[in-house]
Amino acid sequence: MENANALIRRMPAAFKPEAAGNLSLRIVYAIEHPMTVIVEHGMCRVMDGAIDAPDVVLKIRDDHLVKLMTGKMMGLTAFATGKLKVQGDYSLAAKIQDIFDRKQLNN
Repeated sequence: MENANALIRRMPAAFKPEAAGNLSLRIVYAIEHPMTVIVEHGMCRVMDGAIDAPDVVLKIRDDHLVKLMTGKMMGLTAFATGKLKVQGDYSLAAKIQDIFDRKQLNN
């Protein structure tokens, strides 16, 4: 099974700048080894660790994140069943699935 951190590191390759437009978004993945994804100016970058004052914090177990990112679990289902906890701006959190191509993460 793919490692959650490895999948997050591939997010820039799956980023869809045309879908993001001029969106500015800072996401912290609160997993075993936290990571931050920053979307701004039509670009996406990933950093190890958690930044201060992110727009969204996604708290999820590593194995559940892998399922979520590879399409084996839907975000709404994960949220509704308590497997995914969201802190921060819910409207920005909802856009995450639209600005990344999940198929690119599965390669």
